[in-house]
Amino acid sequence: MDDDPRSLVRAIEELHAARQLWLADERAYAARRRAEKARGHRQPRRNETWRDWQRGWGNIAFSPDPAVHPDGELSAVVDQVLRSSAAPGDTAALTCLVCGGRDDARPWSDGVSRVHQLCRRCGVSLAVERVDAHDPVLAAARTEQWKEIWRTRGVSSRTRVS
Repeated sequence: MDDDPRSLVRAIEELHAARQLWLADERAYAARRRAEKARGHRQPRRNETWRDWQRGWGNIAFSPDPAVHPDGELSAVVDQVLRSSAAPGDTAALTCLVCGGRDDARPWSDGVSRVHQLCRRCGVSLAVERVDAHDPVLAAARTEQWKEIWRTRGVSSRTRVS
């Protein structure tokens, strides 16, 4: 922040732009659901968008590994996910709605209770499962990794997995 005080303003502007896209999508979804309910359709229809691909945990482009996440501005990533869709019948495939990577995942554990299947191309979590095995060494390493990111000044943590 000391080297680039405007970085905070740019980050807020990026978040605001992504939020505006999200809110517009939420308003459209709410209007559609109200109309469907008025016609007697009580269950949301399956429409093959990101809403059907949340896999029960509500994050549209969650990247748990702090060292790897999608390139590009957040608004571009959110827009890509909101506009994405999957072909009918592809629900079993691990398809990344951000970069389009398909069935190319790597496991990543938080060391506490979850193992994510991350897209090798952009790091977005494609699936997650709870595990009972707690690894205190790995959990401490993950915590330290986040602390190091916050200590780093003026250096971008954006990297790509090769």
